[in-house]
Amino acid sequence: MPDPEKPHSVAAGTPSLPADGTQTKPDSTTSSPETGGMRPVDEFDDYEELTPEIAEEEAIRNDFVIRWAVVLLAFLLASTHIAESASLVHVKTGQYLASHGILPPRTDVFSYTASDRPWANLSWGFDLLVAGIHAIGSFTALSAVKAVVVALIFWLISRISRPGTPTWWGSICGTLALLGCHLRMPLQPMIVTYLGLALTMWLIYSWRESPDKPNRLRMLVPLMLLWCNFDSRAWMGVAFVLLYAAGDALGAWLKSPAALAGPARKQLWQMLGISVAVMVVHPFWWKSLAAPWFLYSAEYPALRDYILETVIDPTRTNPGNALTFFPMTIEELWAWPHMNLGILSSLAVIGLAIVSFLLNRARLDWGHLAAFLGFALLAVACLNELPAAALVAAVVATLNGQSWYAAACRQTYSIETGELLFSRGGRALTVLALAALGFFGGTGRLRDASAARPGYGLDQTLEMQVNDLEKLLAGDASFDHRPFNSLLSQGDQLIWVGEKVFCDQRVGLYYGPDDESNLLRRHILTRDALRGPRSAAAKQRSASVRGDAWQKTFDQYGISHTVVRLLVERDYDLLAELLQQPRDWEWTKLGASSAVFYRTSLKGDEAEKYQAYLDANRIDFRKEAYEDQVPDVTHPALAVRSRTVRAPSFYKKYFWSTKVESSPEISEGLQLAKLVAFRLPPRLDFSRTAMAYLAIRRAQEGLAKDPDDVKGYLVLGQAYDFLSQIEYQASLGTRPPRSGMRYLQAVAAYNQALIGEPDNLLAHRQLLQIYSEAKKLDLGFRHLQALDDDMLTHPDHYSPDETKAVGQQIKEVAGAIKQIEKGLPDAGAGTGDSKNSMQRLQTFLQQQCLLRALAELERDGKQSNPNPQIEQLRIGLLLEAGRVEEAYDAALRFSAMADMNGVSTWADIVAVACLPQADYDAAKRHWEAAGNELDRIALARLLMSAPPRTGDPASPWPLTTTTSALTYFYQNPEEVASTKLSVALALLEQGRVRAAEQAFRDVLAISPNSNFRPFVRFYLSELTFGKEVIDLVPPANRVVEEFTPEESE
Repeated sequence: MPDPEKPHSVAAGTPSLPADGTQTKPDSTTSSPETGGMRPVDEFDDYEELTPEIAEEEAIRNDFVIRWAVVLLAFLLASTHIAESASLVHVKTGQYLASHGILPPRTDVFSYTASDRPWANLSWGFDLLVAGIHAIGSFTALSAVKAVVVALIFWLISRISRPGTPTWWGSICGTLALLGCHLRMPLQPMIVTYLGLALTMWLIYSWRESPDKPNRLRMLVPLMLLWCNFDSRAWMGVAFVLLYAAGDALGAWLKSPAALAGPARKQLWQMLGISVAVMVVHPFWWKSLAAPWFLYSAEYPALRDYILETVIDPTRTNPGNALTFFPMTIEELWAWPHMNLGILSSLAVIGLAIVSFLLNRARLDWGHLAAFLGFALLAVACLNELPAAALVAAVVATLNGQSWYAAACRQTYSIETGELLFSRGGRALTVLALAALGFFGGTGRLRDASAARPGYGLDQTLEMQVNDLEKLLAGDASFDHRPFNSLLSQGDQLIWVGEKVFCDQRVGLYYGPDDESNLLRRHILTRDALRGPRSAAAKQRSASVRGDAWQKTFDQYGISHTVVRLLVERDYDLLAELLQQPRDWEWTKLGASSAVFYRTSLKGDEAEKYQAYLDANRIDFRKEAYEDQVPDVTHPALAVRSRTVRAPSFYKKYFWSTKVESSPEISEGLQLAKLVAFRLPPRLDFSRTAMAYLAIRRAQEGLAKDPDDVKGYLVLGQAYDFLSQIEYQASLGTRPPRSGMRYLQAVAAYNQALIGEPDNLLAHRQLLQIYSEAKKLDLGFRHLQALDDDMLTHPDHYSPDETKAVGQQIKEVAGAIKQIEKGLPDAGAGTGDSKNSMQRLQTFLQQQCLLRALAELERDGKQSNPNPQIEQLRIGLLLEAGRVEEAYDAALRFSAMADMNGVSTWADIVAVACLPQADYDAAKRHWEAAGNELDRIALARLLMSAPPRTGDPASPWPLTTTTSALTYFYQNPEEVASTKLSVALALLEQGRVRAAEQAFRDVLAISPNSNFRPFVRFYLSELTFGKEVIDLVPPANRVVEEFTPEESE
């Protein structure tokens, strides 16, 4: 029994208990022999001294946390949107199987070219599974299940560890393997490959470490049975077992202490043989075993030839970024731009595995070595197998490292400072590294711009493409639902929307050993014939092959139309080629990511029906643009944006995903803005203005959803710039393209794009051109400097001549600005209204140095100027300088002041400042109010000048009345008509076409002899589809007929 007089602590022992067994509450005081009194218990009395046992328990707990952190990281990195189009085909196939008797069909059901070919769908079980999950929770459920499966894979990897040794090393190897796989985790049978491989390694390891559980190895048989029906690469599991068994047999022959005992080795070979046998329990029998032969001898070579387009250019060897199906010996792989995190991490864990073999060579497990070398060779043969090799490398590196540690290092823990620092500090750094990976993986920054974003469901870009194809082709929108798809991935998407395709990413189905049976070769030749050669050398090489290739293919398979993807610059080569062949192709549809072209004629029994379809479906941009837009879910009414564009935050710049995704509306607007400058067929040549207005409306619809989408502002800038040129011609030179409403709209849009993306080169180049043409000296200089900065950062992107020309231009403009500033007086201190400041302001305005003029106006730091004229000038300068939000806020304040004071002559700049925010209603209201006010003031002056009135010697009665009458009847109508014209243009942008048409007519009713007559004539002709063309000669210039022609006898 402990002494009751002694204080109790954790270190001293356990306090005594009363007879009833209940524990008493310890006293908060204790006796002090020195003082003879009571003192509080020292807080350090409960301190537990660190011992090796406690350090060991702490390390075990930390290792447990790190293991689960890796599993959670796997779940997080796998929680991505589904961005691979091949996943759609798997779901669609599963839906077909579920509705057609479960078992896979013997021939293809999704194409019109291979419908008579055998289709060995080895992953039919996976298709059924994903279709079932999709039926329950759509693509969100599929994304979630994918993340859970990947977490399970790395939980199994973490379980492969030697008992009694720290698992910290295994977690590090597992993390590297995870990073090696994280870019290759699609919703495809590849996930089953990873899972099956992890299960195989775990079963073999756990069986080997548990001799008393021989039945565990027998689990390989049902695993292989399921695996081969879910994944065409189930042979990898058999390959791992075979390599391990062969290596172990070699180790036994070499008398390796790590080799299996004879009975265990016999059982391993028996299970291997049974596993091979059960792989033929499959709807396609032996083809499951023959899959590796077909993969490496046919499918991978076919993909390489397709990517390189060797049938067109046999000398081409550079696949660009499409390296996945090429061997690791290809030179382009080792270029630094292609070495992404996945490849580097896989190579790192493979390197660690090699080091672990060298360290543990005295206890070498030949089975591990054989399996590692086998999978490493598979990865060398094709980069597609590198993630699987990384998984195997992580396991063997873990086991070899732990074996070496157990033999070479002390197995007891120490409390020495160095060892504690390594144990605690190293594990802490590991946790921090995992946390950092989780953070950047969760934000998407860990992946490149082309990878899927974190989240659940279908990728936004893929969803846009699928919805667009469905809108363009589903139901009655297609003549026969048999399009020619220009890309394999587009074939996947077309299958999803219910179309028959020429080919898709099931390359094994379309490959043939000879030229005639190889549909992939035929697809490339047909596409090349449609697209035209991209270089003179390619044209010369392919001239004999191209000929009339596309006509023969289309006639052979009865193809009536082709679908052109519009996502990257290369896609527009095919579009441009088809637009230049109006005798062969009729353009029928344009969407956010695709365009549809039909042959102009079709032979056969359905020729008449086909012609009727073409007549009813020819694309007509003018009809779409100039019919009143009825607001609906697809195209809602345009309204003022909820907020302005925001500059990218520090978090978005450095931590958020670099992937850019635009809404379908902005993507469609981008297509329209690009096509305005294309060479169009004669039938569509007069549709460019309509296309520009459609681009504006689509961009405004998209920006209403996401005001930070830079592409939307670029679309607006391009469309407004185009309209400024068209309207200059239509007005016969009275509306210069580099001043007025369109000019301000264009520069405002491009400057808004630069707020969202300050380094956008397209916006800088366009603004440099616009400001230079407008002779705005320092505004153009600002963007010239931005271009020069980019040249310094990326000198390889520019030729020496470009760099020299920009440098010379900067020197000239800088000298001109310096010369203007030379001799100007210093600005007055205190206010911007000082004499010196006003002199500087006038000089800068005269010399078109608008940034410096604006700086003079804002020298006093006030948000607004009490002088209405100065404030109007400031709003215009803000708008022209790109400070759109400030201009809008200042315009709202100024309009309130103008309404109170009856100001009318300054409404135009206030209304224009509302347009960059899509505040069309406010702009219309300002212009209409200004027109009414102009009418009221002119009429009041006329009435006030009429007699009887007080005599004024300085203004005699006849002169005053005559002047007022001239102002009211001649000058005022022109001013009012100007405001009405602006209202008409705003209404047309907004989609209120009939109201805009009436406003244009009102312009002529108000001022028939106006200078705006040619301009109004152009737009009325546009809005009436050329049916109404008013007389260009104004009524005042017409000669009235004095004689009528005599009647003919």
